[in-house]
Amino acid sequence: MANPARQPRTLVLCFDGTSNKYDENNTNVVKLFTLLKKGDPAEQLCYYQAGIGTWFKPGVVSPLFEWGAKVLDLVFAWYVTGREASTRKLDFFRHLDAHVLDGYRFIMQNYRFGDKICLFGFSRGAYTARALSGFLYKIGLLPRDNDSQMPFAYKFYKRTDPAGTELCAGFKQTYCQHVNIEFLGVWDTVASIGFGGELPFSKANRSIKIFRHALSLDEHRAKFQPNLFHRPGPTEASEWSGNQHPKTGPEATGDLTSAAPGSSTPDEGQRQASFGDTLGTGKAIAPVLEEHVILADVLEVWFAGCHSDVGGGAVPNSTHQSLANISLRWMVSEVIASGCGVVFDPAALAQAGIDVSPEPIGRAERELDDIDCLQHINDDLVKNKMWWIVEYLLLQFKWQDAQGVWHSKFRTHRGKRRHILEPHPNFHVTVQKRMKSALNYTPNATWAAGTEVYVQ
Repeated sequence: MANPARQPRTLVLCFDGTSNKYDENNTNVVKLFTLLKKGDPAEQLCYYQAGIGTWFKPGVVSPLFEWGAKVLDLVFAWYVTGREASTRKLDFFRHLDAHVLDGYRFIMQNYRFGDKICLFGFSRGAYTARALSGFLYKIGLLPRDNDSQMPFAYKFYKRTDPAGTELCAGFKQTYCQHVNIEFLGVWDTVASIGFGGELPFSKANRSIKIFRHALSLDEHRAKFQPNLFHRPGPTEASEWSGNQHPKTGPEATGDLTSAAPGSSTPDEGQRQASFGDTLGTGKAIAPVLEEHVILADVLEVWFAGCHSDVGGGAVPNSTHQSLANISLRWMVSEVIASGCGVVFDPAALAQAGIDVSPEPIGRAERELDDIDCLQHINDDLVKNKMWWIVEYLLLQFKWQDAQGVWHSKFRTHRGKRRHILEPHPNFHVTVQKRMKSALNYTPNATWAAGTEVYVQ
């Protein structure tokens, strides 16, 4: 039984992008972590995880080999094998499964009843955060010090056959407790974990209360396709109905949309024995036992720039103006406005020029946005021609059309631009400012002209 005198804490987990870590070119994940208040473990606990592919043994590989491994990972899911044998043979690699389990272990060891869980990530780290939320949703949270049960839990989580899903539901009911995700904030989630693979409930799940996603308008590499929050298909729409996010236009994303943050639905607190799920793999799986049903508050916003211009890491830390600053300030503002429990260091926020007033966006932020939105776009296909090797490989691409129907096709990519299929995509206001500036900017992505909605 919870101690009534003990206040709930916030557990904040941050997952960096592929091969990213604290260095001379920090991503927005590192910068967000810098802004967090970390001095009082009774109030907030913070966890940072370096990106997939960064955990080589010191001195084992050269920078060129590390870059090549990164490309192989994106194409063939080198790190994402999930096979214990290959992990033993290539013990200097850390695959996706290990990253998800490390995050899960942190929550398992520290969670107390009533605590709030908030997840953040960039690129493959964004996928890791979303997969962790799916793992927690499907299997639940084991009691503290149950490390020996984690491999079994993860094995059940990855199964999508009816028998496996039934076992998963029984495991959750027997050993675990249900937990919700208060806030899931990500920058430009990488779409694939190899040849068409997806982890269950990684695209969306009903334990997420608030979902915020910053997306790149100008990225156009083959293995950096946008992985949006799952939109219900024609057969799912009635189950996933809800009000649209107030910042969007009519049917702005077609995504799962929301009651207000923290509000309850008629079914909340009741066990639901079944629902047909296609959220993780695009294939129907057997029912999963739910303890809470939440209609997520979803907002996905497109920003000017390529992948690292949105998630950070494209420019040295000494560079004061960059496109990535805009999406960082936007994410922090969304966290503060949500009341999700994340506590920031006021001095660090002030130094970063982020206004903590109740206003949606302060004057200081607007002035900084006006400068940052005019900065250089960092296109890796231009900066590093070796990326073009991947563009001419025959790869599988999956996408969801405007009606929510999934499609799959093998083709070469050849640097094609992103195609935005949402009926009313959300563009950040700085995109419009950049378009109207002397830069004569036109986003690389394509969409139905005139359907975009500009948001702060």
